[in-house]
Amino acid sequence: ITPLLLAGRWVEGSAGAYDEVENPSTEEIIARVSTASEDDVEVAVTEAARAQKDWAKVPAADRAGVLHRLA
Repeated sequence: ITPLLLAGRWVEGSAGAYDEVENPSTEEIIARVSTASEDDVEVAVTEAARAQKDWAKVPAADRAGVLHRLA
């Protein structure tokens, strides 16, 4: 089961459940991912808002480079 990335750490969702990801062309289950609870989403939103303040200080060209490498 693929965990969630919350506050910079890979963790199992606190819901204790998972969702199956299906390949639509074959209907094969290709992954299982942790299901996020409302609390997990709250942590993610809070951490994203906190991190955005630092991210906004990074020059636009540097941010573009990071995003380009991730794509």
